[in-house]
Amino acid sequence: MTYRIIDALSFNSNIRDLADSLSRKVELSEDATPDLISHPGGFTRAFRKRRMGIAESYIRIARELDRNNHCKRLHALKTLVELSFHAKTVSLPLNTARVQIEIMKEAVKNLENPRKQMEMIADFSLVSHGHEAVIREFLRKLRRVRVPEEGKALSGRVHQGHVPRDRGLL
Repeated sequence: MTYRIIDALSFNSNIRDLADSLSRKVELSEDATPDLISHPGGFTRAFRKRRMGIAESYIRIARELDRNNHCKRLHALKTLVELSFHAKTVSLPLNTARVQIEIMKEAVKNLENPRKQMEMIADFSLVSHGHEAVIREFLRKLRRVRVPEEGKALSGRVHQGHVPRDRGLL
């Protein structure tokens, strides 16, 4: 009872609704999920939220492990990439997408823990804005290296922490 009150005060109704929706998506069979193909900003947007699309794609990838379902997995991966990269005001699209996918994976894994699931969905919303400081902080929390964005070279300082200084590259 106390935890429900804390959760009600900690998370707004939108976050709670999204957590419930995610739980229902996982419980439903994949056949019931419509497989609409369009640009993420196109007509698909009218039918489902981007967050749910990312979650559905991850669920499909995780469930369709049979060799015969490779086309479904590839389509889900393509959808996951398209939805993750579709953001108009993000300065770090690649790193933002990596963080979003990781957060949504954690939300799906924590179906038995509604509090953790709501925290992940709230974090996803925060990361969706793509602010550099927020993305860097989540990359640190998730123990991920910040990768260069499209068309930019990998900086030398990214590698320096992983290479012993006295030996250099072998």
